[in-house]
Amino acid sequence: MNAFPFSDARWIAPDESCPSPIISRVFQADSCEQAVLLVTGLGYFEARLNGKKLGCDLLSPNPTDYEPRRFTKITYPCRDHFTHRIYYKSFDLSGLLRDGDNLLEIQLGGGWYVQEERIAEGEISFGDRVKCCYSVQFSNRKIDSDGSESWRSSEIVYSNLFIGEIIDPNVRTNPRHVVVLPVPDSVLCPEIGAPDREIRTIKPQKCGGIYDAGETVSGYVRIKSKPGYRGKVTLRFSEEQQDGMLDFTSTGADPLCASGKPQIMTDTFICDGTGRTFEPKFVWHCFRYFDIEGEFSDAEVVVVHSDVHVTS
Repeated sequence: MNAFPFSDARWIAPDESCPSPIISRVFQADSCEQAVLLVTGLGYFEARLNGKKLGCDLLSPNPTDYEPRRFTKITYPCRDHFTHRIYYKSFDLSGLLRDGDNLLEIQLGGGWYVQEERIAEGEISFGDRVKCCYSVQFSNRKIDSDGSESWRSSEIVYSNLFIGEIIDPNVRTNPRHVVVLPVPDSVLCPEIGAPDREIRTIKPQKCGGIYDAGETVSGYVRIKSKPGYRGKVTLRFSEEQQDGMLDFTSTGADPLCASGKPQIMTDTFICDGTGRTFEPKFVWHCFRYFDIEGEFSDAEVVVVHSDVHVTS
């Protein structure tokens, strides 16, 4: 792997499979210091410093053919040779640091990298667990990922790119030590291409038992749960509808997944009675119609795609 500027950083991961772990590191700094965070996570990551999300991008980093993978069970044989690369992102931490302890958190999601559920094209997953690598670079020192970090489970208890997420805010786990993984045979380089971001929102219209966004979009639905409600809110998505019912035919629902279930885009939120906002973090859907089972107070469609600026 091209190690610069990660020459001393190690690839770290939870010590067991977890759909969306949060990897944590506490480091010392002064609020007047200047620093830059270089970070990547596979398949997707979100970085936070002292509880504040860094940047406004979603579904980072941009996908690539990350690293070599075995094509022993694949529908379409692939005999070409590839150059593998992994993108990293840079965040300016100047003005965000505080005196004393600073908490860096990197939350991970499987994305394209860990995808073992959809098997219509064969076994196409790159790895069996998520991982990350980072370097906090000051003017006269640096702090690299080294295996001293801890991890814990997040409230995302299920996450699959082709299906959806299950989010349960009641999940509580104790911190555990990360493990250090081998360096992938890849080129590590700054991210290129437009990032994915929240572009706009749509107020859906209810038509009988389903909701209509008015157009086919990529993104997800953000809901607000009802205060006091402690049940599930489940959303299913489709591109088409038939006689007021969702029609999943065009979204790949016919082939069964590894679990034996049909591939239906579904998000489930376990409400804890607080009346909070729910939305998936490491998946998106392509849909126009959706239905909702469970109690909620508001719902809006969030359109997500590459933030490409068009000039005339």
